[in-house]
Amino acid sequence: MFYTRAEPFELENNTIVDNQQFYNCSNTDINDIGIYGSILYAEHSQYITNNIINNNFISNYESLDSGAGIEAFYIGSSYANFQNNMIEGGQTQINYNFTNSNLVYDDSNLEYDPQFVDYENHDYNLQSTSPCIDAGSSTLPLDPDGANSDIGALYYHQGDALSGCMDEYACNYEPFATHSDNSCEYNSCLGCMDAEAQNYDLDATQEDGSCIYGPSIISIYDAPDDQGGYVFVNWNAITMDVLPNETITHYSVFRYIPNDRGWELLGEIQANYFEDYGFVAPTIQTSIPSEDLIYETDYFVRAHTSDQSIYYDSEISSGF
Repeated sequence: MFYTRAEPFELENNTIVDNQQFYNCSNTDINDIGIYGSILYAEHSQYITNNIINNNFISNYESLDSGAGIEAFYIGSSYANFQNNMIEGGQTQINYNFTNSNLVYDDSNLEYDPQFVDYENHDYNLQSTSPCIDAGSSTLPLDPDGANSDIGALYYHQGDALSGCMDEYACNYEPFATHSDNSCEYNSCLGCMDAEAQNYDLDATQEDGSCIYGPSIISIYDAPDDQGGYVFVNWNAITMDVLPNETITHYSVFRYIPNDRGWELLGEIQANYFEDYGFVAPTIQTSIPSEDLIYETDYFVRAHTSDQSIYYDSEISSGF
């Protein structure tokens, strides 16, 4: 393959084998002839991805060396990018002479036997144990069997292949997947998993530390010397009522009026980053314990935010 003095090109999913490269053939009628084995390119950036480059020969009529047979010569400022290739002999088989250029060659390139089905008879399909299977670039489309792309021109079809996320820590982990499809994501399953929390998420499978607790009423007890007409309502602050959080603005205290008359707002207290709060609340009816006249009143506390539609209620508690 000869490519020079043109626009940058991409070479993807090819199997390049059994080519010969001759150079410096001074004993021929043509001096300094150049016939290059697998790839020769020059001047512009090239992107070599998902190719098998195997068993190509470089010869100067004094020796015959097997390998990839890649010649890379540059005139301008350009790059040679090798990724996810199966190159016999690896980087040592790339003969380059760069001017203001870069060779990009990382660990995604492999140097193993590609394991063709029948190399001698030119059957370059892959055996089931080939290291080229699923070793291609994840940026390329999946193979027709749904698995990650194979290296080379001929992909190996895996009849029982099931593509999916194979990371057990991902939200969309597929325990029966045989091949990764690079679909793993880690956010949709995060949430509060404590059923006692305000923001319990039934669908969450991974705790993200976002649980919100409170406000929760600690106690309701009779205010002294008031003849049973008032109680002290005490509650723990909501967990968001801490510095430097400014989400919680104030608390409201409500009591329930019997006979289905609904909830009455008794008063409000500004949030001040205290651990607990108290409010003197009137009861519905005076209780006289010495005469076994007990009339309990239901109360709850609401923690407010600057958004009127977002608030957090305590459970209902009763006292007299």
